[in-house]
Amino acid sequence: MASLALQLCAFAALTVLASAIPISKVPMNGTVMVTSLMMGGQKSPAPSPPCTAMDLGGGCPVLQAAEDSVSVSYSFPAAVVKPGSYVSLTACYSATSSYDRAWRKPNPNDFTKSKDCPYKFATKLPVPSGNATWHVPEKIPDSTIFIRAWLWNQQPDGTFKQANFGRTKTYLEIKKINDIPTSMKGAVIACCLFSPIMVAAIMCYEKYVKKNI
Repeated sequence: MASLALQLCAFAALTVLASAIPISKVPMNGTVMVTSLMMGGQKSPAPSPPCTAMDLGGGCPVLQAAEDSVSVSYSFPAAVVKPGSYVSLTACYSATSSYDRAWRKPNPNDFTKSKDCPYKFATKLPVPSGNATWHVPEKIPDSTIFIRAWLWNQQPDGTFKQANFGRTKTYLEIKKINDIPTSMKGAVIACCLFSPIMVAAIMCYEKYVKKNI
């Protein structure tokens, strides 16, 4: 029984290793470019040259969550496209915005388990080229992002597999929604202003009034 259990464990481990797909093993032949930005209701051209700053406040265009959007174009060489292929697009956190955050951590040894690209905004797009727009969602933190395109090729068994990819060279900064109500801000300010007065009154009461009761 022990020998059989060991064999099963070894088989399971080999299966996991065999199914893991390092992103370094996937060809990067796709071209993805930011074509325009919609910021504050105004259409703006893509940054030129591309903004490569991954830090917040690094000078990249700032998109407001739930308001702004970015339009991108993508293309893949005809040689890597197969019958039935399609493209999907995702917005991904930069290395700076995913650093030391397990819930955004990339997995270079198995990109199918990476957590750095949670914002899939288009799929089943035509090949070899096309366009799409990402509307920045409401629930997204302050961060810097880029756009990645995946080429999915159909396998002999009918399933689809990520066979190629590309990404934007430029980064974009996301500004989250300020979701603190004005009333709460007022309450905090009031507490800050009146707290010293209340503490002083309590101290005077304890020292002078309560002592003589």
